Amino acid sequence: MGSGLSVLTEGELKAHISKEDEQSLEVIREAWKTKDSFLVPQRQSEIVEFLQDILEEAVEESCPMQVSVRVIAALGLQKADSFSESDAYVRVSLQGNEATFTTKIINNCRSPVWDQTFTFDAPGARAGDTLTFDVFDSDFFSKDDDIGRTSVLIERRRRGINTESVFQQLLDGGRGVLVFNYALAAPPLQIRESKSFESLLQNCDAALDLVTQHDPARASGVRARISDKIQTMAAAIANDRVVTRQDIRTLSPEMTQRYLAAVERMMMPQVVRDGERTMEDLAASPELLEEHGETSTFFRLAGYHGWPEDFCAHRQENFPAWHRAYLVEYERELRKADRELGNDGHIALPYWDFGEYEVNGQVLPAAYRDLKGLPEGFFKMANLGRQVATRGFQLSSDEVARSKLERAEMAENLSASLEENNHWRHASCENTIGRPLEAPHNSAHMASGWPVTSLAYAAFHPLFYNIHCNVDRYYEKYLQLEPNSLEEFEAHQKMRVDSDTSVSNKFEEPLKPFKNPETDDFFSVHEIMSTPTHQLDYVFDALPQLRPALLSELPTLALFEKVDVALSLRDQEDNMKSFELHVFVVPARSQEGFQHPTDLPAEEWPRWASEHGCSYAGWATAFGGKGRSCKNCKETRPVNISVDISEQLRAIDETRHNVVLKTICVDEVGEAVPLEEIQQRFGENCIIPQPRVAGPLFASTDLILSKTTASASAEASDLGTSAETSQLQWYLHQFGFYPGKPDGDFGDQTEAAVKRFQQHVGIFADGIAGPITKRAMLMKRNDALPDTIFEMSESDTHEDFEDVPKFPAGSTVTWWLGPHPGYLNSAHLEEEVTAAINLWAEHAPLNFERVESRSAAKLVITWGDQAEQNEFKFDGRGGAIAQSSEHGIEFDINERWSLSLHQAKRYGRNTFKVLPVLLHELGHTLGLRTHSVDPSHVMGAYYVSNRIKLSSSEIARLNEMYAS
Repeated sequence: MGSGLSVLTEGELKAHISKEDEQSLEVIREAWKTKDSFLVPQRQSEIVEFLQDILEEAVEESCPMQVSVRVIAALGLQKADSFSESDAYVRVSLQGNEATFTTKIINNCRSPVWDQTFTFDAPGARAGDTLTFDVFDSDFFSKDDDIGRTSVLIERRRRGINTESVFQQLLDGGRGVLVFNYALAAPPLQIRESKSFESLLQNCDAALDLVTQHDPARASGVRARISDKIQTMAAAIANDRVVTRQDIRTLSPEMTQRYLAAVERMMMPQVVRDGERTMEDLAASPELLEEHGETSTFFRLAGYHGWPEDFCAHRQENFPAWHRAYLVEYERELRKADRELGNDGHIALPYWDFGEYEVNGQVLPAAYRDLKGLPEGFFKMANLGRQVATRGFQLSSDEVARSKLERAEMAENLSASLEENNHWRHASCENTIGRPLEAPHNSAHMASGWPVTSLAYAAFHPLFYNIHCNVDRYYEKYLQLEPNSLEEFEAHQKMRVDSDTSVSNKFEEPLKPFKNPETDDFFSVHEIMSTPTHQLDYVFDALPQLRPALLSELPTLALFEKVDVALSLRDQEDNMKSFELHVFVVPARSQEGFQHPTDLPAEEWPRWASEHGCSYAGWATAFGGKGRSCKNCKETRPVNISVDISEQLRAIDETRHNVVLKTICVDEVGEAVPLEEIQQRFGENCIIPQPRVAGPLFASTDLILSKTTASASAEASDLGTSAETSQLQWYLHQFGFYPGKPDGDFGDQTEAAVKRFQQHVGIFADGIAGPITKRAMLMKRNDALPDTIFEMSESDTHEDFEDVPKFPAGSTVTWWLGPHPGYLNSAHLEEEVTAAINLWAEHAPLNFERVESRSAAKLVITWGDQAEQNEFKFDGRGGAIAQSSEHGIEFDINERWSLSLHQAKRYGRNTFKVLPVLLHELGHTLGLRTHSVDPSHVMGAYYVSNRIKLSSSEIARLNEMYAS
């Protein structure tokens, strides 16, 4: 018998299952058997997801797991041999595991690259165990020399694959930095795979058995939580208020008709719902139409989104919260209409999962195919000429819709939004460099057809609410993955207002016009985010699952930068516009003959492109705003819109430097216009910038750049090599190794600069920029300040790079800690900031004093959005993650941060630690201009997670600065 939940058919229950639990389990069992109800799928999904999450966490934190360790490289190892660099290798060991692994030996190298992976099997590792790396210098005639050691505490990771590199300083007398990563593989659970209620209980038994073997106390706590959930679930089943939202394409014919009947009733004015008039009566009488037209519940709700009301939450962090409140009110009215039709009101708003391209033979919901428009009598006479009344409903065919969904990479973009590690980056297109949830939502609108393509009129089609129901479903998944989202939202809004007093605090703004029926007050963001959905009377049958993390190349993009969708997508009549932006990748040599295939339907464009020597890349959406009359739109920043063109470059065998981009804009009614002609067609106030090709610093890390390859490429007129050389020169100039301006010519000066960089980081200095040199350039940096003063441009002087005190000796430096990410504990962060300041204060002839306002501070420490100035923003996480100036220090809010002195249970995924970066930036703020050549120093250029002590040479450098 297992020690978890028992199988009831065996006739007995474990001691941790009470009589109340037994009764509750019977209620759940009976509900499990019920078919065709809006109530039942939720019960199954909710209990399954709860059990999966709680047991998965318990197993991963209590039970040993397989650990795969990848030893990647080292930087700046100390020289252990008398006549050469070290012959380095690494020995890896795991606490409680007898096995050890040793890398190969890399001879005579200060920055060796091993890139080897080892796996620790049984007994495996638990969260909190120590993984240790010992670095040695191999000696042929004597005992191998210790170079240094570093270790890391195993952290529970939600994803099975970890691609983020860890940079750690070697300790125990060692000098240098080790680069590695690790991944955990927990014992597989079968909770979600359970085919019946009985097998579900059996699989829970097995998981709890496993936890009990290793942590009985933890198992007892899990049992108590399961017991509470069982009773809560049974009570929810008995409560007829909670309904289940499921994909509209999975509804039975009977439930589909019931749902459509309720929607149709919502479209009726109250006088028709009361039986006093018919819709035909209203349509036939101008007087009745004037009195009762546009008074239906459906009109009121539809008007909140676009026309005729003035509410707007697009491109702001409250986008998903506002729409959640919207759907709560819509669903409440839907259930009311169902009851008026003689039913029990157990009807839910279904979602349309536009990331699942086809379900039951349907792409768009078949339920709407017979819905040709809004009923006669719906509008007043004055508005019968509006497009929403005259055009009717013109949804895309399934063939067209599927083509659009696939070519917009809808499934990939939805899943990617769950990977965003800050709430504001997930929530809206305020995130200009990532993949927010709002972006695939925009494309779902455009893929659906009229009027869903129109911001003004989208909500007049019931599909609008199914789209947003799916958005809410993804948002609910994100809130479960990131439980600190509420605190993040609140803190991020404080940061916005602190940096720009003209914007409003979206956390504090009520979610007008939607009211909580329990209080009759407008919903607040806090209320809508902190209230479990079942307390809002709904749950989902299933939440989206995270896709496996895959190792993949960084994308190359067609990037439409700073598109002012809120204010600058207007036609000649000042109507708001929205566009699909379809991108073609054309070899530069063929651009003169390119003709936009606007005479063909969009689904034929990929075939046409392949026949004409170019490639169709896909599309993204510029979803328009309401213009200057909208307060929210006036606060909205321009957005970036992108299409991944990586596959298309491979398809035509070109580099990003040898192509041009061509764009066709398709508006909300399906008119296709080349981007170059958009103002000619729609007027000067319709502005979409031409896209540019954007991507990582180097198009290829494998392409070797040298004087030899430069000569060969010049003979072949290879633009790609010249452009890559310009990128290389930009980097070398930016960080102080190259005095000239980028010109694409790999000559003697560039070769010398490459050698200087290689010497600086400990790579063999051959003047050739190959894979190892390029990867060294792409290591995560603390900031974008120069590394060295080997060479300067003509406009620079030596004094520009000398250490000069920012604050006079003996002065008092007042400092202020500004708003910070909500997932960081305030008290712990303050302790860490104080510790960093004290480390420098011990050796600087300065007094430091904390003050309570920005205006009183000489040194401001805060967070801000550095996406615009981050030259490495397309090189993945990191790049330059902070910046300092005479005014203070700013951490990049786009990154996820964690603390060193206090280990929280979970900071989120792929974090940077505040303390080592703050120590580094404080050095710059005090006056240390350039970076240390030693990567183990606090003032080293590259991010190292455990580099939190000042070296003797840095203390001497500080003293020398003040002495001079």
